[in-house]
Amino acid sequence: MGDGFWDARLRVLHHSAHLVDGSYLVSSQSWIDNREPIPYTQDFGELTISRSFDYITFNTRYYGGFAYATLIRPSEIKRYSYFLGTEVNSPAIIGSISQKQTNLYIAYHCALTGEPAFHATHELQGGIKFGDWGAKGVSIYLEYYNGTDMFGEYYNRRLGTLGAGFSVDFN
Repeated sequence: MGDGFWDARLRVLHHSAHLVDGSYLVSSQSWIDNREPIPYTQDFGELTISRSFDYITFNTRYYGGFAYATLIRPSEIKRYSYFLGTEVNSPAIIGSISQKQTNLYIAYHCALTGEPAFHATHELQGGIKFGDWGAKGVSIYLEYYNGTDMFGEYYNRRLGTLGAGFSVDFN
């Protein structure tokens, strides 16, 4: 195992959600599933502590942290939340493509949030990043998600989904 290093990040964030189009049936003048819109807001600070290290040809990072919300709406949401996760990637499995490093990776994130009771949200992602791991590049991935509604407007509804996607890193 390589020497590795510790890292910390403090973020101040705002998360609000609003009703999305398609939730109201004009023909019957009713909300779908009788779920009326609710204002959802959290202004919070988040502290993450992580450790990164190399093992053989794998780069590994694990982390944990917590968040505290100074403003919450609706009031039944808990102010504290907790999270942990890990990422493992390797540039050696596939090698370079067009003289650019290619990283195969897998990542897991778990959050414990109180909306209103504490429960876990799980996210598992696996894919390939074209470019150095900590630099510019494009990732293509498959993801499994099981937990609270991702956007917040139905914060107390659980959701399980499998999907594919991509992301672009500009750093």
